[in-house]
Amino acid sequence: MKLIIKYVSFFLLIYYCNIWGQTTNPTTQIINKNASEDFTTNDSKTREAFLKESIKNNPDPNSLFELAKICAEKNTISGREEARKYLRSAIFKEPKNLEYRFLYAQLMEKISSGMSYQVYRDIIEIDSTSSKALYNLGKIKEQDFDDFHNSVFKDGDEPSLSYEKFAQEDFGSAVNFLSKAIKYDPLNREAYLHLSFLFEDDSKPEKGIPLLMRLIKYFPNDEDAHLYLGLLYYETSKIDSSFKEYQKALSLMADSVREDFTYNSVKELLKPIFGDKYKDYSENDFKEIINYFWKITDPLFITNYNERLLEHYSRVAYANLRYSLPDKKIPGWKTDRGEIVLRYGEPIKRIRFRPHINAGGRTEVDMKTDVWYYKNFTLVPYQ
Repeated sequence: MKLIIKYVSFFLLIYYCNIWGQTTNPTTQIINKNASEDFTTNDSKTREAFLKESIKNNPDPNSLFELAKICAEKNTISGREEARKYLRSAIFKEPKNLEYRFLYAQLMEKISSGMSYQVYRDIIEIDSTSSKALYNLGKIKEQDFDDFHNSVFKDGDEPSLSYEKFAQEDFGSAVNFLSKAIKYDPLNREAYLHLSFLFEDDSKPEKGIPLLMRLIKYFPNDEDAHLYLGLLYYETSKIDSSFKEYQKALSLMADSVREDFTYNSVKELLKPIFGDKYKDYSENDFKEIINYFWKITDPLFITNYNERLLEHYSRVAYANLRYSLPDKKIPGWKTDRGEIVLRYGEPIKRIRFRPHINAGGRTEVDMKTDVWYYKNFTLVPYQ
């Protein structure tokens, strides 16, 4: 009964505000405050209905924004379209409100990176020091670089045009945006990591090392930073430093993550050796087998570390840092591309073929096929 009384009271309040012409900001704030307090414990449908009724007579930007958030949370095409409509109205009323624009950019990312890119550019026009917007611009350009790097246009059976010029333009833009993101927010962890990824992908891993060292100064217990630094040290032949960083990263991992990294990944490699007899061994048996495996594969007993084990760590680190699916809780080495890296290492060369199909009119398809080249074979990993 109390809940019904509240509902009636709210609608009466809206009705009398309209009669009295009381649509000033103080009244709007009171309505929004009451809405947030009284509908906190109710479902989103109730809040959505209330806000829709509210904006019929008084479409203030904050109510439009709150309604857009509810619609966006539905994670449906129709919900996102509704959210876009409300956000456009809110932005029109308050064009310099960055909170509205950031949500709008997130919605655009579901549709097109190009559309979200423009929204982030608009944010930079309002606030050139927005590290968040700069970081997102950098990520978009990083993806564009990844898309075009080592790509060729395939006409028939032969490659006929390289996209590397476009890739390098995107590379420069990505580095610029991410560097500025760090400049304006030295604690922007993700910007350090993605800038390091860029340098590694462009065959300049040594440029990522000082970035990761700086990141670790701010976040000394960041396991990914130590793991990635270990990988870049390994790629630049700084083996002693690599070993130390891997040991630090392992010490920071949760027990289950460390077990997966050091044990499960190796067990996967050994399974084919045992064939059907694999099921006859207990977990403890396999751990003993793995320990023995590393002992007999150590190429240099005079060092404090096993070079073959470091190679394995580097493969798992690369796969986990690049190919993990956090939403599905799948570590990178368990993905198709990650398993290839685990078994064979990183390819000597990668080429992405991009045949362009024009079926006439406005129907166009830009298909992509990655080919990984190793010494004696080639593979086409599943994307």
